[in-house]
Amino acid sequence: MREAAVLLGRRWVELVVLTLLGVAGAAVGIYVSTPVYRASAEVFVSTAGGQDAVQSLHASTYAVTRIASYAELARSGVVLERVIDDLGLDQSPAQLASQIEAAGLPESLLVEIHASSASAEQARDVANSVADNLELVIESGLESFGGDISSLVQVSTVREAPLPVAPRYPDYPTLLALGGFAGFLMALGAVLLRESLDDRIRTDRDLRAVTELPVIGAVPHDPGGSRRPLVVDTHPSSSRAEAYRGLRTNLRFVDVEVRSRAVSLTSSVQGEGKTTTAVNLALSIAQEGRRVLLIDADLRRPRVAERLGLEGAVGLTEVLLERSSLEDAVQTTGREGALTVLPAGSIPPNPSELLSSDRMRRLLERVERDFDDVLIDAPPVLPVTDAALLSTITGGTLLVVSLRRVSPSQVRRSLEALATVDANVLGLVLNRVPAKRGNRYGYYAREAYSR
Repeated sequence: MREAAVLLGRRWVELVVLTLLGVAGAAVGIYVSTPVYRASAEVFVSTAGGQDAVQSLHASTYAVTRIASYAELARSGVVLERVIDDLGLDQSPAQLASQIEAAGLPESLLVEIHASSASAEQARDVANSVADNLELVIESGLESFGGDISSLVQVSTVREAPLPVAPRYPDYPTLLALGGFAGFLMALGAVLLRESLDDRIRTDRDLRAVTELPVIGAVPHDPGGSRRPLVVDTHPSSSRAEAYRGLRTNLRFVDVEVRSRAVSLTSSVQGEGKTTTAVNLALSIAQEGRRVLLIDADLRRPRVAERLGLEGAVGLTEVLLERSSLEDAVQTTGREGALTVLPAGSIPPNPSELLSSDRMRRLLERVERDFDDVLIDAPPVLPVTDAALLSTITGGTLLVVSLRRVSPSQVRRSLEALATVDANVLGLVLNRVPAKRGNRYGYYAREAYSR
C-alpha cells in the first residue's frame, strides 16, 4: 500500500493531466451534442360502473387489464397521426413514435406519457397532444359501443406536461464526472502498465536480488541537484552533503588492496551520477585536512573540470603522453584550495590503452606517495572496457547505482565485467535515493563496517 501511494505521488502530474483531459473530452462531447428535452404528461383511466358493486368491480377489473394496451396505443399510428395534424409536424408516425414513451404505473390506473425532442416547447406540446388524442381515440372509438351506450372506460388528463427547463440529455454534471473518472482510470492504467514494464532498480530489494555487496553510501534524491552539484562546499548542512560525509566515513572501513590505495568510482551506464559522487566525496575528504587528488580518468566524456569550474585543456592525457608534467597539469580547488584535481585533458584516440598502460601504473604509484587519498572518476563499465582495465591497477572500485536509472541486468553485467578482471569491488553507492530511505541505508552501512 505504501509503495502504491509513493507511485501515485510520483506520477500525480500524469494522473491530474489525464483526468483533466477526460473532463475536457466530456465537455467537448457536451458542446457538439444536440440537447434532448423530455416532457411528461399523465392520464387517468376511470370506469363508468353500473348501479351495483358487482358491475363496478367488473368495470375496474376491465380497465386494469387494458392499461398496458392503452400505453401501447399512445405510440400507435391512429393516435400519432392526430398529433401530427394538430401540431403541424413534419414527421411520419414512425418517426414520432421513436420519441414517445408510454407505460402504465404499477398497481394503478395511471398511464405516463413521455415525449422527447430537441425543442423544449415541442416536447411539451407533443406529450400533451398525445394525452388528449389518446382520450379521444379510446372514448370515441375503441371503447365506444355506439348508440346510447357510453364507453365503460373514461380517460382524462390529470397532469399536463410542463415546459422542461433543462435538457434531459446531456446530463452535464454526470457526463463531466464520468469523463474525469474515465480519464483517471486511463491514467491509472497507463501508470501501472509503465511500472509493470519498467524493470529498473527502484528499491533495495531489487538490488539485493542482484548482489550481496554492501551499500556503503546512499545519496538522497534532489530534483534540483543538477543546478547545485557541489553540495559539500555550497550547501554543507544539506542531507546530500551529509550523505557524502557518511560515504567518506564508511570508506575508511573498507579494505583497499595493497597493489594500490587509489579508489576508482564507476557506474553501469552514463548519467548515474558517478562524477558528482566522486567530486563531492573528494571535497568531503579534503575538508578533513587530508591531501586528496581527484583524477578524471573518463577520457571519453570528461566532466570533473566542468563540475569544478576548472580549465580542462591540459590533464591526464597530456601527462601520460609526456606532453606535460604532473605539476603543470594539476589544479587546486575547494575551500582554501584543499582539493587537488588532475583533469582529463584532451580526448585521445586510444583511452583504453592509456588507462591500462605502465605509464598510468607508474603515475598512480607516484601520486600515492604524494597524497593521502587518490580518487579516480572512471568511465561507465558497460559502454567501454576502460573502467574494468583501470580497476586492475587500483586498490578498489566503488560502483555508483542510480535508482530508477538502471536495470538489475545492467548492474549484474557490470559486476560480472569487473569480476572477470579480478577487480576489488568495495561496495555500492546508491544515488537518487528517496529522502526517507537515505538514512536507513547509511545506518546499515555504518553498522556493517563497524563490526
